[in-house]
Parts: sequence; C-alpha cells; structure tokens
Amino acid sequence: MSEDLVVLRGMVNLVDRRMGARVLAASDEFFAPKENLLGFGRGKFVEGRYTSQGKWMDGWETRRRRDGGEGDWCVIRLGAPAEVWAVDVDTNHFLGNHPPFMSVEGVELEEDVEDWEGLDWRTLVPVLPLCGGSQNIFLVEKRLVVSHLRLSIYPDGGVARLRVYGKPLPPRAGELVDLASAAYGARGLLCSDMFFSSMENLLFPSVPEGMWDGWETRRRRDGGEGDWILVELAAMGRIEEVEVDTRFFRGNFPQSCLLEGCLGEGRNLLQLQRDELIWRPILPKVELKADTVHRFVPLKRDELYRYVRLRIYPDGGLARLRLWGYVWQCSSEGGEV
Repeated sequence: MSEDLVVLRGMVNLVDRRMGARVLAASDEFFAPKENLLGFGRGKFVEGRYTSQGKWMDGWETRRRRDGGEGDWCVIRLGAPAEVWAVDVDTNHFLGNHPPFMSVEGVELEEDVEDWEGLDWRTLVPVLPLCGGSQNIFLVEKRLVVSHLRLSIYPDGGVARLRVYGKPLPPRAGELVDLASAAYGARGLLCSDMFFSSMENLLFPSVPEGMWDGWETRRRRDGGEGDWILVELAAMGRIEEVEVDTRFFRGNFPQSCLLEGCLGEGRNLLQLQRDELIWRPILPKVELKADTVHRFVPLKRDELYRYVRLRIYPDGGLARLRLWGYVWQCSSEGGEV
C-alpha cells in the first residue's frame, strides 16, 4: 500500500468534481445514488439513519442481485482526457454489503453517448477482489488515454468513493489556455505551508465553492518573508495575463503577492527551491483585496516559463491562480512559432 501511495504523489484526481468530472449512468442505484462516488472525503456513516429504500449510505449502492447476472456498473466522465495510472476503489463503511470483486475499463470519446454498453471498452484494471471498509488501490499496468471510465462491481453492493489518478493531456499550441490549470496537467510541487487547505485547490479549473476550496496558510508569527507555492505549468509557454482570486477570503486574504518564473532546465525540485538566481519576475509585488478576482498584466509577455513561484505576504489564503497564455511550439525548421 505504501509503495502505491508513493506512485500517486503529485498526481491529480481525474474524477474530482472540481475538474469537471461527472457520473453519467449506472445499471442500478436502489439504495444510494451514483453521484456519491465523487463526493469529498471518504464518506461518513450515520447510525440509525434510514430512507424509504433502506439504510442510508454515503456512496453508490445497488440492490441485491437475484438474477445471476454479470454485476452492476457505473459510467464516469473524467474531468479531462488523460492517461490513467491508478484507481482507488474505496469501500469505507461498506461492511457486509461491499462487492467482493470489481473491474475498471476505459474508452476515449469525443462526447457522451446513450448506449454505454455497446462501446469498445478497454481494460484498465481486470477483475480483482475488494476488501470491505478499505481503500483498494490498483496500479494500471497498461496506461491508456481515456475520457470515460466504467466501474463494474460483482455481483452487487456498495462503494463509498472512486478516485482515479493520472496525467491529463497537455494543452494544444495556438490556443489561449490556463497554463496553471490542473485540467491540463499543471501541479503544485511544493509550498511553504498549507495548514488550513491544500495547495492543489489553487489549480482547479472550477469556480471556487468556499473558503475551504483554496490554499490557506497558518498565521505567521515569525516575521518571515511570507509564504510561497511552486507550480509546474501544464506546458512551457508565454503568459498573457495573471489572475489571482481571493474569493471567500475576507479577513484572511494576503496583503500582497508577487509572481516569478523560470524554465528550470536540468534542475531537480530541491534546486528549483533553493536557486534564487534562476527566477525571473513575472509580476511585481502588488496589493490584494478581499473576495476579489484580480487580473494583472505580466512584466514581459515574450518570456517562456515552465515553472512559477507565487509568493504571498505575510500569509493567508487564495482561492485560485490562473495564468492565461500560449503553449510554446517549435516550428519544423527549428524556430519558434
């Protein structure tokens, strides 16, 4: 288990609702709806809570099969087409009613369809046993690019949460995109602090839902130089506009921020963190306001960056960071386009 978790470090959950993922269809959801699969956390158990269908469960749960069929299934659209590396089928609180087996398949589609059973599904995780009340993590041996997944359970039962980890496809050159979006593969590599909420929230493409849905550091008492986050962009590119979003942060927003960037050629994470000479200013130190979407023009629009470092002073929380720009592309003659 520990080796599996090391592999997943730094990978985005492709079925996070804030990535745009949606549950589209299921063969059955008699006891608990399919949408719960993408809920936050690992689900909860409420003693004595029942519905007209039976015991309330925080997950997806199907009725007991009596027909000897091939099991139940649920189809999920990923937040973005991606190469899938691992799957976590979490049966938290499902004890005595979890499926003994499961499998995961994928397919790449341009758009949603109506007949989910008539597709050429490709195996990502073969039929394997599940443990009840546990996170069941499976590494994908043959990594395929897919847009939709089908989780099948045998013969029936309940699953609390589904998490799918991998690498989204990078953005195409020539289009104005958010180079800091997790939907294109941007990721937070390191930060000085994330006591109240994770740095990963800063890069989601969705509209922030609350103060919890951002990056927030503890209160500084040491008079230090502020907090920072190091981000690997989705692709090397030029930045046209910087968007710093403090929505929902009112008494705890940073007083100011600045943004730096670099290409980082040949440097590891430790060197990126410590080598101050490689960082070039993108945005000077600017004042911030509470609960506001700030938009700034970078100092230079013709510079290329692969990594950025956002500094906030002295501490506090941000909802989102968006860096609108263009992916760098080399022409067939070897020059830039």
